[in-house]
Amino acid sequence: MNRLFTLFICLILISCTEDGQSARSDENLFDTLTEGQWQVTFFEVNGQDQANNFEGINFNFISNGQVEAYRGTQLLDEGSWSTRRENGRAEFELSFSDNPLFETLNGEWYQIVLGFGRVTFREISDESENRITLEQL
Repeated sequence: MNRLFTLFICLILISCTEDGQSARSDENLFDTLTEGQWQVTFFEVNGQDQANNFEGINFNFISNGQVEAYRGTQLLDEGSWSTRRENGRAEFELSFSDNPLFETLNGEWYQIVLGFGRVTFREISDESENRITLEQL
């Protein structure tokens, strides 16, 4: 039993960075997002909480670069997404065009946390710093 516990601890340490989260690579981010559906649990724009706007909406990130937004079984909008490595950071780009609500998500977001079914991103522009957290359903 002790050997099994030791092996388990070693696996955890190997798969995590110093801060206890998965490595910040675009491959890890891509693989994570394509596993299941996601919901917005935190979204702050210019210091204002916008998460309520996305209540009941689920996002499906498809490996071909398409993202779909659903409320139940109703498709609300479609867009595109991608990941890449830039300046030593995993970057997530999201683009919707048909619905002003989803256009607020558009941009280049930098991953700051990835782990335990949660991804947090930050977007910095000249005017503001925005943050979003997606949680896996």
